[in-house]
Amino acid sequence: MRPVRIFTITLTLIALCLIAAGPALAQQSPCDAVGLVVDPATGVPGDGSTATGGSLMNNSETEFYWDAVGPSSFLGQVLSDGSGDFVFDFNVPADATAGTHQVIMSGAFANESMVQCQADFVVVTVQTDAYTPALAAQSAVPGVLPSTGLMLLVPLAGFGSAGIGAAIIRKRRR
Repeated sequence: MRPVRIFTITLTLIALCLIAAGPALAQQSPCDAVGLVVDPATGVPGDGSTATGGSLMNNSETEFYWDAVGPSSFLGQVLSDGSGDFVFDFNVPADATAGTHQVIMSGAFANESMVQCQADFVVVTVQTDAYTPALAAQSAVPGVLPSTGLMLLVPLAGFGSAGIGAAIIRKRRR
């Protein structure tokens, strides 16, 4: 083959690849480029977490919200660095209910258009009362015994066994 023909075929193949890749490149959303990540993504109200990402305008103000963009759900703001990356530390709102919530980032994308991206955060509940399951089971399932304090017999039995063991050892030494 002649070098001119190889060159023409190569250029044609490159052009076809670019034409085929065009729609895929056009479909990528700005949020895919930002790559907002919340870590940890699970916690209880008051817990701390960190939102990270990038591809924003350099040194631009980036705001963060809980579930909706508005003054009542504002978590805080941070400036992106010289590369457009950001790191934002926040606390889960104290009044957050159990379930899946969204951490929303609002900032200027690299082409100066505003972008809002979100990442999920799951709020879990923490059981603070050890008797809650027993009380719930007691009313739901007949025949479940209530907690009566008999569990104190276990440590008492341990102390009693230790005392008996000490008495036996003392008797053998005599």
